[in-house]
Amino acid sequence: MKIIVKYYGPVTVTDPDYPKDLPNKHFNVWGDNRPTFEQQGTHEYEVDSKHLFDDQVNTTCGKRIHDWADYMSPNRHMRWGHYVVNIDELNKFRHQYFKCGYCGNMDQTGGWCQKCRGSEFLTPDVHHLLHMVRLGDKREKLPIPDDVLGTIHHDQKATDARKLKRKRLQILAEIEKKETDLLFHDIVIKRGLTFAQISNCIHYSHKDKFCFGWKTPVSVEEADIIAKAMEGTPFELEFVTV
Repeated sequence: MKIIVKYYGPVTVTDPDYPKDLPNKHFNVWGDNRPTFEQQGTHEYEVDSKHLFDDQVNTTCGKRIHDWADYMSPNRHMRWGHYVVNIDELNKFRHQYFKCGYCGNMDQTGGWCQKCRGSEFLTPDVHHLLHMVRLGDKREKLPIPDDVLGTIHHDQKATDARKLKRKRLQILAEIEKKETDLLFHDIVIKRGLTFAQISNCIHYSHKDKFCFGWKTPVSVEEADIIAKAMEGTPFELEFVTV
């Protein structure tokens, strides 16, 4: 949907152009957020419906727009800001969606959120936040249905098992890298490379290459000497040369 946004100010609170008694949710703060030249007057924006909020929206052009943003400076009497003109239409649009109070997941069916039941950070004191509340409605602390509680426990155990498995794979990868580094170190010593040359080499595990000259570029001549010394080894080399 499109929202119509009216920009105003700077004006005083007694000025006829200052909006009063709007039904919009009021975001009133100290700040020097005066409208730019392009923002003067009334503008139209397309709402990005991927993530909606009770008192503000994102637009498809990348703006964050409050229902009513009212800035004050240097005193409470001087104001500028903006407000959504077609607020009833926006609220009706919002009212189609339900939102999880824990992870922010939205849908148009309601019930209890299934996106975050496996979170290891989901503790019993916040289970009630999984209730999908229609945007604009007041959130109430409802009792957790037994089937929802059961799936929370099940999904959290599954999450824990996945993380343990992933941790084990990370440890194995680290061990494999250390074994590779140790084998490389043994071979370069046997091939007669110096401590300075070895210290100037790094193992890029993400591409499984040993790079000479990563700290201090080596000459082309030195690179040729190292390459010849390492011929026949199972390692892929690369050089940073001057």
